[in-house]
Formats: sequence, C-alpha cells, structure tokens
Amino acid sequence: YTAPDTARVNVTLEIPPGSLKFAKDKGKFRSTMNVLGIAYRPDGGVAARFSDSVKLAFDDKKEAEAFDEKPFHYEKQFEMATGKYNLKVVFSSAANNFGKLEAPLVMEPWQPSQFSLSGLALSKHARAADGAPGVEADLIEDRVPMIANGVRVEPTGTNHFGKSDRVFIYAEIYAPAMTDPDLKV
Repeated sequence: YTAPDTARVNVTLEIPPGSLKFAKDKGKFRSTMNVLGIAYRPDGGVAARFSDSVKLAFDDKKEAEAFDEKPFHYEKQFEMATGKYNLKVVFSSAANNFGKLEAPLVMEPWQPSQFSLSGLALSKHARAADGAPGVEADLIEDRVPMIANGVRVEPTGTNHFGKSDRVFIYAEIYAPAMTDPDLKV
C-alpha cells in the first residue's frame, strides 16, 4: 500500500525469445517494444492503465540476434485503488506481431488495524543493494526497487522454476503499529 486504499502494482513480463523485430537504422539494429496495460473493473470499466515504449539499439545484427535468443525481461510499476480487476497487457515490436497476457488482479482494501501481507514476488536473481547499478535510476523513474536487508530482488515474470534454480520471494508486511504507533490492537 502506498496510501489508504491505494496499492503499488508491480508488473513483470518475460517476453518470449524471437518476439522482437529489429530493423537497421542509422547504422544500428533497433527495436521498440510497445506495452499497454489496462486494469478492468468487473463491470468492464477501465480502472487504471499504463503504456510504455522500450527502445533497444545494437551495433550489429549478431548482437541483436544474441539479445533476442533469451526472454526479454520487462518491469513496470503503477498505482491504483484497491479492488478486484482483470489486468490485460498487450506488447508489440512490429505492426503484425503482438502478444497478449491476461490475469486477475486482486488487492484487498487497506485495513490499518490489521496485520497484512502484500502479494508475493518470485525471483531467480538477487544481489547486494548497496551500490547496485540501477537503484538510483529506479528512484529517479519513480520505481521502488524490492530491497530487504540489503538485498535487491529482481522479480521474474514466470512461476516456473527448475529443480536446481535458486528461488527468492519478496513480500512486504503491513503491521498496524508501523503506520500508527498509538494504535491499540
């Protein structure tokens, strides 16, 4: 929660390899991934939306092809009112090439007198947060990195893990005494 009845939503996607289309432009191989997310209320009305463009550029075709052999990791944060929604995300890097994902999104109302837990963020990667590249950039872009005890967790867009994968879980705990020290529970 970022305020009463307002929550921060973290969207993470692993866009499949081969989804990006690169074109040679001004001596570089470039691609732009356009992303649109819309949270729909149960009645079909729009509750929140976000859009984003991620620009990529590589010096040669070999670099672009090597990049596109792995899933493309995408993250976005936005705030919205608590409630029950259907989140739809569409992404594309070419006119005739797009993907669509859909998932339920449920954020329970803020209960300042009750202990509560955020949704769980799953991860395959964690690193020391002190001096970690990207933390300052995240804060400038109004993104809040997932940091606990000096460790930064990078959420993954999948819930599939191999037997040998190291898995990390990030969650935030909302305790009544943390928001109002005079509150009696």
